[in-house]
Amino acid sequence: LYNCLFEESIGKAFKASRNKHCNPLKQESPGLCLVLEFWIDPEQANMLINLPWELLHDGKDWLLSDPKLSIVRRLRNPQIPVPPEKNGITPPIRALFAYAEPPDKTCVEVKDSLAIAAEALQTWTDLLELEVLPHATKEALKARITKGVDIFHWLGHGDIETKKAQSGLLFPNHSESPTSDILTATEFQGWIKDAAIKPKLIVLTACHSGNPSDFGILGMATALLDVGVEAVVGMQ
Repeated sequence: LYNCLFEESIGKAFKASRNKHCNPLKQESPGLCLVLEFWIDPEQANMLINLPWELLHDGKDWLLSDPKLSIVRRLRNPQIPVPPEKNGITPPIRALFAYAEPPDKTCVEVKDSLAIAAEALQTWTDLLELEVLPHATKEALKARITKGVDIFHWLGHGDIETKKAQSGLLFPNHSESPTSDILTATEFQGWIKDAAIKPKLIVLTACHSGNPSDFGILGMATALLDVGVEAVVGMQ
């Protein structure tokens, strides 16, 4: 897989860039983000995007073992135009972090993630309005999303809703139930359509949230892009 991706001139350019920006002996090395962007038709793109790119191996080591190198894949949808510069966000930026912990799922280490985010955003206090919605229910999150945010970050669990063949996010059902309640892709689409301010960026730290529309499943990230969210970051 590595040889197919980095053959000849591309391979030489990648190695040179990696040696320059990912030097483990230099603390000031900024690191490198490798972005795999697929521009071809959806059927072929879905096949390629589902390959295990995390397992790229250069013959010496796994690329993901390099702490200064990250690998990101994304599907470029030609039906969604790239937004012009003038449609940017006017400060203050309204950002929402939300998380849920269904009783039938393993606990998500949310506190550490929020602490890291809060520290990273300290210098942005004049430009950013950051809100945290802890132990979110579907009703509480719907009310907040429809009120409007610029950036939404979800920390929690995701799954596949088999009856409706959609990916979704998991919430506690209610206090008397030990099971999870799922927010499906189409239901989340409806929230975004009704939002007073449509999010520019949605980050979903949840399993299956980045799966493309494939195998008869409606992907969460794909569904959100289809209703006009400009960028979605999800997990496969």
